[in-house]
Amino acid sequence: MKEENLYVCGDPMADDSGLVTLRESNCTSDVEIAYYSSGFSKVVPPVCCYCGTEDELLDDNHVYIQDMYTKFSKVRPLCKLCHENGRVAKTWGKKFIKKRRM
Repeated sequence: MKEENLYVCGDPMADDSGLVTLRESNCTSDVEIAYYSSGFSKVVPPVCCYCGTEDELLDDNHVYIQDMYTKFSKVRPLCKLCHENGRVAKTWGKKFIKKRRM
């Protein structure tokens, strides 16, 4: 299973598959924050934080993503379809901007 890179949600997993899973996760679960941890993200491809797809991710040049980076230090990947369906990027590390005195 691990070598074939094939798994369909709901299928039983063999105990000797070598994969680590959480039994509470299901097809509608968001991608876990641990997937994006600094060490792990160097070996796995970026995926949408909602649906897990690698396809059509909004890049850092997209207006929405650029705006999010002005407010937060981390912006999780978001695909075009999830964005069009009203999902907002998951963020971390709110940036505090000093207010100007007038």
